[in-house]
Amino acid sequence: MQVWMVGVGLAFLMIVGSILWIMPSKRDRRIAKLRQAAILRGIKVKLMKYPMINLSGRVEEGVIDAAAYAFKGIDEEEITAGWMLIKSYQSSAEQESDSAAPEGWAWYINQQALSDDIMSHVESFLRKHSEQVQALSVMTGSITIGWNEQGDISELDGFELWVKELRQLLTVYFKRLKDERVENIGE
Repeated sequence: MQVWMVGVGLAFLMIVGSILWIMPSKRDRRIAKLRQAAILRGIKVKLMKYPMINLSGRVEEGVIDAAAYAFKGIDEEEITAGWMLIKSYQSSAEQESDSAAPEGWAWYINQQALSDDIMSHVESFLRKHSEQVQALSVMTGSITIGWNEQGDISELDGFELWVKELRQLLTVYFKRLKDERVENIGE
């Protein structure tokens, strides 16, 4: 009789354990709400593997997992070249001094001279979110933040506001570049 009771008890525990094992955790539910809120706002969310920048400034085989939150960017006609910054895992002493990248970050795609107001805007964002953001890119059609999702919806609100301001700065910057090219062709 006791063996039978132990067997039923173990079977019950296995069933309950399996149910608890497949149920989403509190963290999973929080992230699901965050992603749902982003999608409802028109933000595309995608899981990404960003390359890891090693101590010599080169790309390693390792990767950093982050959720890429892609906000509406600027029009294709406006943008001249895209760029991407990735968190660097080298110390500031090891980072190249001639790099135009903010401290603790490395250019991954199209390092280019951006206006001081854009770089100041980007640097302030990266400093404020240094523990959360893994990558930042501006490509045709989107401004993407690689984020570890260690925040809540208020964090997403802040990202949206920052992206809106960056979009305005970039539009003015690329329009100025385009106008300068037209002037140079006309001369």
